[in-house]
Amino acid sequence: ELALKYYQTGLNLSRKKEDMAQVATSLVYIGNLQMNTGDTIKALDAHLESITLFDSLKQFCRTLEPLSGAGIVFEQMGKLEKSLKYFQLLHDRSITCKRPELTSGALFQQGLVNKLLGDMNQAEFLMKKSYDIAKKYDFKKRISIATSGLYSLYKEKGQITKAFKYLEEYQALQEELFNAELTRELTTMELDFKFQNEKDSIEVQKQRELLVLNNEVEKQQLYKIIYLIGFIIALGFVFTFYKNFRLKKEANELLQSKNDLQAEKIKLEESTRKQLEAENEKITRSLTSTTKLLLNYNE
Repeated sequence: ELALKYYQTGLNLSRKKEDMAQVATSLVYIGNLQMNTGDTIKALDAHLESITLFDSLKQFCRTLEPLSGAGIVFEQMGKLEKSLKYFQLLHDRSITCKRPELTSGALFQQGLVNKLLGDMNQAEFLMKKSYDIAKKYDFKKRISIATSGLYSLYKEKGQITKAFKYLEEYQALQEELFNAELTRELTTMELDFKFQNEKDSIEVQKQRELLVLNNEVEKQQLYKIIYLIGFIIALGFVFTFYKNFRLKKEANELLQSKNDLQAEKIKLEESTRKQLEAENEKITRSLTSTTKLLLNYNE
């Protein structure tokens, strides 16, 4: 709410100065915030006005974010044809602006909308194009989104083998992303710890130098410094504890997610087994019937 007021104030000032580029930029931020708070109507108005302003200024590459926002809002409102229109425009402009990650995202969103419209083949085609672009440029988050979407799509279509393929890739990628985040967090903690040690060493040296002073005023200053050092160290311990707690929580959540996915995988395997048994039984019955017919014919 505070951020929204901040951007609203900036918007009003930009309108007074007739700085249309800044007005459009503020509208993008406001639209995104309103989407997060669930105020879809106001969010849509902000995104559409932003697109109109950027278009009037011929700044087409700056329309990519509000185009995505408008497409998502129309999808949430159930206006799927309009949603497709804006995602298609996002797709075309992202190619012109050489933003392949947004191209991949636009294709995936079009696939989702087509899936909602019941066109599963078109949804599959668009999601696979999104996946191919993400793989080409190694956009790991976009690959993760695409594999998850394709897994759900093939599962609904009853294509178990293809569903398994994307499920396994999604699981492997999620583990890779988690390990990368864990490494980043641990590196940050290590750097913070080294910095704190160096800082503490400097403070300790200062403390030793001050100890030789006999002036009472300087002694009081020393006590304040010692208290400050203790406070900083305590904060360091609290920060480290919080980081460890957060990493452990994320690890537990990932483990739960992996367990859920494994359970889903087992369920799909069981479904495949039953399908194969049913087909084998059907073939057996067909062979038995054919054999009987041949015997009767021979008689």
